[in-house]
Amino acid sequence: KCISHPGLSLFLANRHELVAQFMLNDTLRDDSQTCIRTFQENGVNIHILSGDQQHAVERVARDLGIEQFQAEQSPEQKLAYVNHLQSEGKQIAMVGDGINDLPVLSGAKLSIAMGEASDITKLNSDAVLLNGHMSVLNEAFQYAQQTRKIIKQNITWAILYNLSMLPMAAAGWVPPYFAALGMSLSSL
Repeated sequence: KCISHPGLSLFLANRHELVAQFMLNDTLRDDSQTCIRTFQENGVNIHILSGDQQHAVERVARDLGIEQFQAEQSPEQKLAYVNHLQSEGKQIAMVGDGINDLPVLSGAKLSIAMGEASDITKLNSDAVLLNGHMSVLNEAFQYAQQTRKIIKQNITWAILYNLSMLPMAAAGWVPPYFAALGMSLSSL
């Protein structure tokens, strides 16, 4: 007797009867829900692009709280989907692990391969997640935001310094060595 379930079923039979049924399901990484929720709380829209069957992808999307998902996608369809989002001005970071993800990883603004991905997938990605913990993605994006904030502060400081101190040094109101010292300190 066959049992119906939402995953993939493999059957083993001899010439006369069904001997066994193997039911396979994808399991979520332990920290997947936390990772996805953190991104969503920070205003990041998450999409799933998968070559897997509709019911399997729908179950994973539901379990993770992801509203946008595409199932039974070829590598070319995944790439077209990402290209469409990028043509709308969206910044795309793609995370993948299979050879079938190569085109879309190459086409995304930022591509991240999972640690257990194939070697060719890792080579064609901008970054490789070595330890397999999804929470590292959250940390990386938080550090990137902090770094961008610091860079903007430094540029603002340098522009304000140059707009105020250099004219004062040129007018003779501030000694040139003081202006040069201040410029060096602002660079540091």
